[in-house]
Amino acid sequence: MKVNMELQCKYCHVLLDHSTTLEAYQLHFQVEHDQDEVELNMVGICECGMVMEFVKTSQIGNTGGEADLFQCVCGKHGWVLRGKK
Repeated sequence: MKVNMELQCKYCHVLLDHSTTLEAYQLHFQVEHDQDEVELNMVGICECGMVMEFVKTSQIGNTGGEADLFQCVCGKHGWVLRGKK
């Protein structure tokens, strides 16, 4: 299963729309968290709409690349491929 990655507020865990501008992110942190620094997490989103939990990172053969495994509470899992380090 393909895992979509989205930005999530580090503090309140709200998912922020990928089309949101930097100014809107800053406003969220100023209003909701009384701070100027924007702190986001990149999270996997399942087909069911839930945030997936990171499980592990694995090497991809001899390519030097890596893949991250994510698991959802609904039982589905998926990989996100990353390039070489």
